Amino acid sequence: MVAQTGPLEPGDIPESKPAPSAEKNKAAVVADLRERIQTLAPAAQPPASEPATATGVVAFGPYKGKKPSELTNDELSETIDLAHEKLMEQPRAKWAKAMRSNLVELEAEAGARSKSPAPARSDREPGADV
Repeated sequence: MVAQTGPLEPGDIPESKPAPSAEKNKAAVVADLRERIQTLAPAAQPPASEPATATGVVAFGPYKGKKPSELTNDELSETIDLAHEKLMEQPRAKWAKAMRSNLVELEAEAGARSKSPAPARSDREPGADV
């Protein structure tokens, strides 16, 4: 590097771009993370050739050992919420990977239930039309 011996002229210093603000940097990081999550999300979904219902059993919580298909809608929802809560508290625990795979099965069961039509309800009493 050559030492400057005289006063600096405007052309002596290269123009520099202003540093990006912290907000722009944060927005770029968030956008990058969302993109990465989107690329990983399809891998968590079961292949279309497999049935949408889960074949395993619940591996945690008060309904441990039951098949997801045996749970009521409220029990299934409660179990899914519990899994999300535990994974938020300890995302890197040694059991987290197994819980995530069990959660995928539970959410598949919930999705299958939401796609199937509910049984028709009638407000009439049995035998009222006789």
